[in-house]
Amino acid sequence: MLTDHGVKIVKIMLHISSDYQLKRIKHRLEKPEKAWKFQPSDMEERKKWPEYMEAFEKAIEHTSTTDAPWFIVPGENKWYRYLVVSEIILQALEDMAPEIPKPNFDIKIMMNPEFLK
Repeated sequence: MLTDHGVKIVKIMLHISSDYQLKRIKHRLEKPEKAWKFQPSDMEERKKWPEYMEAFEKAIEHTSTTDAPWFIVPGENKWYRYLVVSEIILQALEDMAPEIPKPNFDIKIMMNPEFLK
């Protein structure tokens, strides 16, 4: 329904590897100011990595459509991630060709000094 009315749906998954995730966890534990981001349960959840990846694949496969595709973006390199995501969003905006709405009143009348008192 949204795409029928000109709305562009953008779905982006930032993908990282299991090795990169472990590197991030270690970094958090080494930096006291980042330790709050870690939970001991994170290590148990890491054991389920293959199941999570399978679930992501199924979800993406079943929810990606021509009108609303998924974009899988490598998330390990920040500058590259930001570049790719920016390009995807820019393309979506260009496809939508948004325009500034026209006012529903006469601006000249509203700018009359007598009116603005």
